Amino acid sequence: MDQIYKNFVKETFNSNGKLIGIEFNYPENYNFGFDVVDELAKRYPEQRALLWLSDDKEEKVFTFSDISKLSNKAANLFVSKGIKKGDVVMLIVKRHYQFWPIIVALHKIGAIVVPATFLLTEKDLIYRYDTSGTKAVICTGDGDVSNAVEAAKEKCKNVELLFSVKSEDKDGWINFDKEFESQSDVFERPVGDAATRADEISIMYFTSGTTGYPRIAAHSHTYSIGHIVTAVHWHNVKRNGLHFTISDTGWGKSVWGKLYGQWMAECCVFAYDFEKFDANDILSVMEKYRITTFCAPPTMYRFMIKEDMKSYDLSSITYLTTAGEALNPEVFRQVKEATGIEIMEGFGQTETTLTICNLANSRSVVTGSMGKPSPQYNTILVDNDGNEVDPGIVGEIAIDTSKGAPVGMFLGYYKDEELTKRVWSNNLYRTGDMAWRDENGNFWFVGRADDLIKSSGYRISPFEIESVLMEHPSVTECAVTGIPDEIRGQIIKATVVLSSRYSPSDALADELKTFVKRLTAPYKYPRVIEFVKELPKTISGKVRRVEIRAKDTPSALPVSEEKTLFEKLDIKNFSFILPLIQLFKDSVNEPKLDEEHIKAIKDAVVNGDIEFFTATQGGQIVGICSVSYLFTTYVSDKVGIFDDFFILEEHRGKGIARSLVNYVFSLAREKGIKSLWVSSEKHREMYRGLGFNRNLRGLLVWDS
Repeated sequence: MDQIYKNFVKETFNSNGKLIGIEFNYPENYNFGFDVVDELAKRYPEQRALLWLSDDKEEKVFTFSDISKLSNKAANLFVSKGIKKGDVVMLIVKRHYQFWPIIVALHKIGAIVVPATFLLTEKDLIYRYDTSGTKAVICTGDGDVSNAVEAAKEKCKNVELLFSVKSEDKDGWINFDKEFESQSDVFERPVGDAATRADEISIMYFTSGTTGYPRIAAHSHTYSIGHIVTAVHWHNVKRNGLHFTISDTGWGKSVWGKLYGQWMAECCVFAYDFEKFDANDILSVMEKYRITTFCAPPTMYRFMIKEDMKSYDLSSITYLTTAGEALNPEVFRQVKEATGIEIMEGFGQTETTLTICNLANSRSVVTGSMGKPSPQYNTILVDNDGNEVDPGIVGEIAIDTSKGAPVGMFLGYYKDEELTKRVWSNNLYRTGDMAWRDENGNFWFVGRADDLIKSSGYRISPFEIESVLMEHPSVTECAVTGIPDEIRGQIIKATVVLSSRYSPSDALADELKTFVKRLTAPYKYPRVIEFVKELPKTISGKVRRVEIRAKDTPSALPVSEEKTLFEKLDIKNFSFILPLIQLFKDSVNEPKLDEEHIKAIKDAVVNGDIEFFTATQGGQIVGICSVSYLFTTYVSDKVGIFDDFFILEEHRGKGIARSLVNYVFSLAREKGIKSLWVSSEKHREMYRGLGFNRNLRGLLVWDS
């Protein structure tokens, strides 16, 4: 009998067996709980669905029949307490085995699941309760998170119910483990208005929030179907295999690798409810339980290669994958040396499923590349105006939805149409991540648009330098950022976590600088190196370069709830505009900023002689540009960097841009600027009409 996922897709393969096309087919009332879990329980009642291991190594095995019955008991309990279709339920249960029947139960009811991490504070929870409209919280009794959950509830009227998992009885809480035991293990599929539809919201995730407050990405019931490619064609799971993805259930990565696609492929999920990550412990567990396929964030692999991986018997493993952020080539090399297996990289977001990847049976995998776009998505690279860029040119990763939104893509940010339009308009969803594409169609990650460093006219990817540093035996982790500099705009800084075998010293810092100079272009070496015990990270484990930059960028700006300039101009990011501080000081109609955008501006600050110019009509700012006057190492005369401009869409085509740019160029002449470097060529013809006549190092240059 075909695997159950084939009920929902029609696949096309090339001669090597690689997926090259996929079409989805599902009923209008599709529901993962009924159409997948219950169906698997009928087909293979005794087949393993979940192998769970506690922190103290207690084992539990659940079959598909077990999961079906337990989810029915949980659904009956929730309904008896007043939870119904459309209610928002937050789920904070770490990696406890209860997660699996609970989330299936909530899907069956039609409640909207909001998985969340146990690391959240009271303040975090209040924000999440309010923005999502949470009605009930199901929370672990481990640690202190239940105290924060209860304290936050007192300040949010919409939270009505608290369920405890793995906990003693507490006043004001419903003990899930006790009360669900008495429930019936039969739950009839709802009909009429209570029935779920495939296009209704089923699950929502708060984004990582590396630069600002987390957003809520809302997904429909078809999100689970969207992960067929993730599990079958990227994780390469097999029927009756044992797949292990390292992720807390509070993160989207967990359902990428611990639930939807794996069960649709009839593969058993391995879940290890460890308290603290230990590379040796993980490797021992992988050896003992004969894991067949494995996926982990790059950070985990970085720690694993610091151990003696060759001393473990990992021969059962057939496939390795990673996602979450770019993985350095040195890690690829060492893992392959230890296991004989190449790590297959993938890319996706909370807002999507797997978008770019090295699919199974690919014959042209290039180590270090993210791979090629999944057949599920029409993924392209675009410039600031949304035009597709040529191979070799860095652009923003975007998804073309002109033929409809792909199955698995989010519906939008929950109850925030304006924010959704800011990233998804004119049939183009912009991810905010930068990459370039080689001639063979492979995508290469560069970094977040906000993370790019601009030094002496160059745009430098922090990931490129981090990858070089990771090749040095002393470096366990590192983050590369830009520091404001009067001469170069920014200089490069490396924040480094050392291996336990090394100690910080000036000599080691010099050694690392020389090491980078030797392996990459000299202008890319970090002029500043700081040794730290750990890197600042989001609670999902992603490095917060924004926090490092904020520490190195002195600035104090007022906080306001008023609409920001970012919102007024409807710009996705200001990476092409040099620091905005001077604009805020001099503008007659001084824009006010909220905390999120203050952080974004702090990221962009460069100390130097900078001027900002705006075009206004009727008192409204309709255009903006900036010039930084500085010296460079390439010419002896004083030069300026003109950092492009932006005109509001409704005011384009009126000659505003030409007037604004011409005015800036005239001022440059008056100041004795001999050359003006332009960091964008997208308006090449207009620049030429204003006096540009040659090209230097890929940048347009105007000679006065």
